[in-house]
Amino acid sequence: MSNLSVIEQFMFDEEFFSFGAMLADTAKNKITLAKGGEISSRQNNSQVYFYAKDFYTNNYTFYYPKEIIELPLNEVIDYFKRFKETPEVSESINYDHLYEKDFNAFKNSLGTLEKVVLISREEFTVKNYKAAIKHFFYSALNFGTGYPYGYWNEDTGILGATPELLFELNEKELYTFALAGTAKIEDGQFLIKSSKDLHEHNIVVDDIKEKLSPFCGDIHIGETYLHPFKHIVHLRTDFKTTIKEVDQFINLTTQMSPTAALGGYPMNESFSFLRKTQYAQKFPQRIFGSVMGLVKDKELTSVVMIRNLQWLNKKFIIECGGGVVEESLLENELSEISLKRSIIKKNYL
Repeated sequence: MSNLSVIEQFMFDEEFFSFGAMLADTAKNKITLAKGGEISSRQNNSQVYFYAKDFYTNNYTFYYPKEIIELPLNEVIDYFKRFKETPEVSESINYDHLYEKDFNAFKNSLGTLEKVVLISREEFTVKNYKAAIKHFFYSALNFGTGYPYGYWNEDTGILGATPELLFELNEKELYTFALAGTAKIEDGQFLIKSSKDLHEHNIVVDDIKEKLSPFCGDIHIGETYLHPFKHIVHLRTDFKTTIKEVDQFINLTTQMSPTAALGGYPMNESFSFLRKTQYAQKFPQRIFGSVMGLVKDKELTSVVMIRNLQWLNKKFIIECGGGVVEESLLENELSEISLKRSIIKKNYL
């Protein structure tokens, strides 16, 4: 049976768009699609399943699909082109005013905090909700770089393409990288020479090393370099190591998520601060910046849920964040939020 026939058979009904998940790797040109099955708060002995972690707590959701297939990503993209239909946005609002209040609160907390990652959001509605979700699915796959991902049911969901890997596990070999700092792609050389951005990035490097150490042997840390992602660029440093016990990956996920690139540093102090922000008080439920993973045979891929669209009861949400340190300026941070938001909107809308 050809791959096209497999996709068409898998997509025969609407179950996939009503209850499913996907995770892809553009560098490896592969995607895993899943539909049906069951959701649980408990981990079982299934050979293949997805998992997601709440941002503020260590609560996990496990998804055990009824059907699952792995295919070349480019062939799936070609199939889903039929769903490309740019939605008409009918209403939009953002919450950057809360970001400004949280930024000022951080500046008053220097001494106990070295870095926090503050977020804002834009909300919008569209005229054809179901068609929009299908279009957003195609757009996530077609982003062209990183790790497209998502999970959903009829009322709520998330779709995105993230540049950030929490970790990848093959047997006992573990690979990950630190990613922090953002600039337009033409400004990459300014980014890699920026003392503020290098400071922020090095905090993330130190944080990952500190969190990996109890679970791993010797850790090899590469040099920092520029990592392009669509029209923007980040600072990146690669890590390679060997995990001591493969079945500890949930504990490792809990320890690593969120990294300083999405939470802050020191971790306990930054989390305490984030829970009290104006943004968290208004929007206490959060998955943005947390983790989604796929366990398959002896391989595990776990990605950080950024650069995404979320939806809840027919309202769509774009959340974006940025690391704030002592040297940060409000105007620059809001510009970074706007840049990230514009990249998402350009791809999806």
